[in-house]
Amino acid sequence: MALTDLGIGMDQYDRNARLKPALLVILPAALAVVALAPDAVLGWSGGIALIFQLGGSFLLAQIVGDIGKKKEPKLFEYCGGRPTELLLSHQHAPSKLVLAERHRKLAKLFPKFKIPTADAEKKDPKAALDIHTACVDKIRGMARADKVKFPDVHRENIHYGFRRNLWGLKQYGIATAAVAAIVVCAVMAGSLMSHEPVHLAQPVIVAINLLLLLVWIFVVTRAWVKRAAMLYAERLLETLDALA
Repeated sequence: MALTDLGIGMDQYDRNARLKPALLVILPAALAVVALAPDAVLGWSGGIALIFQLGGSFLLAQIVGDIGKKKEPKLFEYCGGRPTELLLSHQHAPSKLVLAERHRKLAKLFPKFKIPTADAEKKDPKAALDIHTACVDKIRGMARADKVKFPDVHRENIHYGFRRNLWGLKQYGIATAAVAAIVVCAVMAGSLMSHEPVHLAQPVIVAINLLLLLVWIFVVTRAWVKRAAMLYAERLLETLDALA
């Protein structure tokens, strides 16, 4: 069954940023079933396909999206704020020259907004943040409305969404990979103790699940998500070159 079949009624973002993280959580359990009862998988395939076609995959993607969104405030707290707003801040922007150019274009694009100066931001950080947020929200809406014109923004948004949602599911991914590996190991140990042959697929699948466990623990981190968030923020603000 292809991913496009699972993602019936979903767009590219739903399939890649929401459905795929969910499938990666389920993967260790599915591999364990293959290792322990390969014949049963064939019997379940029709039922599983029917569940996905009836909206199971869409529901799964919606749940994953909600979980990732709920974790987002903790990510932004770790980053020190939303990356896009940080790149527009006099205090946090890495390049003053780039910042000045972006503020000039924002003032041209949104004349009703008074883009804060460094002194104004220092005097009232909350008001400056509100203006930056309003600008970013409008830019995001413009970029989202024309994905053909801004493919880099759309791509990086998918990458960020995938990492954020995967990070949101981290505890479930660790639990699934660990339990699946333990169960298959226990069955292998039982087979060895009773002098029964061990299927070649079983140690291979244990190794895969242990590798997935290491990825969940050491790769899927806040820093990993932050890198994608910063890259998305850069691509989003680069649209000012075409908009203003």
